[in-house]
Amino acid sequence: MSSASLRSFRLSARMVRSFKALVLVSVTSLTLAGCNDLNVSVGANQSPSATTITVTSSAGAAAADDTTSEEFVSDYVDLYQEVIDEPSSFPIKGNPDYEPRGTYSYVLMDATGDGLPELLLRIDSQEYSPVSIFTVDNGELVQANGVLIDGAAGAGGHRLRLKGSQSGAGFYQIEYQSLSMDGDSTLYEFDGVDVYSTDKTEQFRLDAPLADHQEIEWIDTYDSSGLKYLGTSNTSAEKKAEPSDIPAYSPSNVEATHTFTGVVKEKTAGELMDGMGTPNGEPEDELHVVMELDSPMNITAWSSGGYYRNAFIEEISLPQYFGQDYVYDWSLYVGDRITIYADSEDVVFPSDTSLPLGMLRVVDFTDIEE
Repeated sequence: MSSASLRSFRLSARMVRSFKALVLVSVTSLTLAGCNDLNVSVGANQSPSATTITVTSSAGAAAADDTTSEEFVSDYVDLYQEVIDEPSSFPIKGNPDYEPRGTYSYVLMDATGDGLPELLLRIDSQEYSPVSIFTVDNGELVQANGVLIDGAAGAGGHRLRLKGSQSGAGFYQIEYQSLSMDGDSTLYEFDGVDVYSTDKTEQFRLDAPLADHQEIEWIDTYDSSGLKYLGTSNTSAEKKAEPSDIPAYSPSNVEATHTFTGVVKEKTAGELMDGMGTPNGEPEDELHVVMELDSPMNITAWSSGGYYRNAFIEEISLPQYFGQDYVYDWSLYVGDRITIYADSEDVVFPSDTSLPLGMLRVVDFTDIEE
């Protein structure tokens, strides 16, 4: 499994450092110039993302401090958190054909070269997944007009992939066929309001990406860790090595096998959500098989978000399918008390919003005892 979350943290950390460096330069310039005020205005003919910074002389003005930058970054965190908390509340602004799977993914990327991140939200779909772009303007969330595509046809070999821009020039829509090593790269620009195609299309070989291409590592919206470092005021390298709320567990800390003993039960989606609405609109009578453990246990297991997670658990999920792979018909044991033995690589914490929400999955086993 990839370490998508940690790479996204480092990307976000670089963005924060870039922004703070800009603030530091501005503050230094003000100090050298004497007593000045920093005024930010948007011209009448500018797009909402185009910001003009002017420095005017003002006797007795107080020097700027880090509080402004921290509050500014906090706006980004809070507003982007709203998006990934309720992604279905933000319908796409475009007309692509797609069949949603009920999950969403996101990533932070600088699309304008200003060192501040835009939020990309992908509706995970059967073949082609639409991607919306969000930014923050004057403390308000802005969803761009237009949509990008990331996905592949189920038949025929057509592929559309999305890449970022190392230089912050926008995004690249990559089009190719599955059996070909040649692709077309088209630059899409973002002006703070609209995302649109340019006439800048280049052919390239897939095994030799263009210099400005930047790979995108998508994060499930259930995992908000991609926003963590955007909102921290601590810029030390040690603190930014990994998220503070994710323990640095390594495979050496993980038991080779796990033993789970308890009663197997069928629960409805409504029961699992304890009266709350289902996260992806699942019917409340949708059935899931779980095991209620004889006693709570502490476990360290891999998370599909790209890190090891440690938690106390009282139940485990027993899915019949994991992805496209058949696991087992656990309904045969409903009502029975059994013991399941599973290798460490066959238990995983989810990082998406599928049900049972956040519950450890057993995706394979070595033995079952009744």
